[in-house]
Amino acid sequence: MHFYQEISEDLLYVQAQAAVTLFDKLIVSQFNQKLSDRVPPRVLPISTSPPRDLQLLIDSELNDVDVLLESDKRQGAKAAAKLRSIFALATGARDEAERVTEDELARVIAKRRKGQDWDVIMPEVAQLKIATEGDGIPISLRISKDPNAPAVRIAKEGEEVIGTFIERDWFSKFNLSLTDIAKKLRITSPQARAYMFELKLWDDPEMFGTKKVKSQSYKRYTKKALDAIREIMKTMSVAKVWKRQGAKVMGGK
Repeated sequence: MHFYQEISEDLLYVQAQAAVTLFDKLIVSQFNQKLSDRVPPRVLPISTSPPRDLQLLIDSELNDVDVLLESDKRQGAKAAAKLRSIFALATGARDEAERVTEDELARVIAKRRKGQDWDVIMPEVAQLKIATEGDGIPISLRISKDPNAPAVRIAKEGEEVIGTFIERDWFSKFNLSLTDIAKKLRITSPQARAYMFELKLWDDPEMFGTKKVKSQSYKRYTKKALDAIREIMKTMSVAKVWKRQGAKVMGGK
């Protein structure tokens, strides 16, 4: 497990306490009860010395990554294991939270070894801060965006950009095939295509994209496309959408 991910005690506390806060928020929203009202007062806090400044913590963690990258090329696996938990904060700050992919992690390490600044490689991390409320066991801790930090936005394909921006891997954004979407929605691929016709999904560049790599052409979809189909399925049954769009699907359009 430590070969895959290495996390310091301080960063582990931040993520664990944030998870407790999220759990408390869900209980309040669903049952109108606070976690602190249900947890016995004798339960110990999860840390005796919680960190207060997230940026100082992240800077320290990234410095440890630099030491590993500079010491020996064979330390790359250890650097990746330590960087993975930090990079998870960056992906979690995106509009559509995603898991950390190995390809994206490898690109981050390659860019750092070429001398690029961490703020340029992972600008989303520079926006984060710890927001705390309360004291003692009922403490609430959230990892949030700092409103005073420089704004970061993913540039759209073909958009003119002035200044520094982060280029997102195409396959990380368009990470779903037609089969993937059908499987997640528990319908057949033709049925999924019927919903796509209904939504005119292929006209939306934020839902569908094509990419050619050498002789191979890829047609892929984003999580936004999956969510759009899932939403319309709440009001339009498979039978109804097939009646409306089935001819187009069978016609191969």
